[in-house]
This record gives sequence, C-alpha cells and structure tokens, in this order.
Amino acid sequence: MISDGSAVLVLTNAKCDGRLSENERAELNRLRKENDELAMERDVLKRSAALWGKDTIGR
Repeated sequence: MISDGSAVLVLTNAKCDGRLSENERAELNRLRKENDELAMERDVLKRSAALWGKDTIGR
C-alpha cells in the first residue's frame, strides 16, 4: 500500500540490481517505524472515540 510518494522514491532510487543503499535502507526503516507508530495512535484514537461515544449515549 503506497499512500504517498515516500515508498515510490525509495524504489525509484534503488540500484538496478534491486539493492538499497545504506541511506535508503535507513529511510525505509524510519518510515516503517513511523508507520507502525501512526497505526498504533490511530487504533488508540478509534478505541477512545468508541468509548467516548458509548459514554455519551449511555447518559
């Protein structure tokens, strides 16, 4: 899943033999970590909204 140009940039800059440079690998790892953190934050916000909605409706 590519939602922005970041992943495309990494793949475009890959050497012809398919290997990533050290900088590209570092960027890919950073982006994967950021993606994981954002997914966790999204899940927490979803649960918080669901609990808030239940609490509001229950009053």
